[in-house]
Amino acid sequence: VVLIAAGLALFLRDRARQKEEQAAEQNAATDNPDRLADAILALDDQYETGGMTKEDYEQRRAELKDRLRNVLG
Repeated sequence: VVLIAAGLALFLRDRARQKEEQAAEQNAATDNPDRLADAILALDDQYETGGMTKEDYEQRRAELKDRLRNVLG
């Protein structure tokens, strides 16, 4: 019972952290170059910890990089 409760707690904690990171990423999605770069770094961290699939990661990273290129000129 303790192991099941611990596993559930870890799962819920990880899920909440992923939602927070996605919300931070969306908030950082303004046209501020520093925030866009931070969003890319947060996305890299999320992917490295196994928080998303490779396809989702590559698609979102490409979108952020395109936006950053557009902002920088």
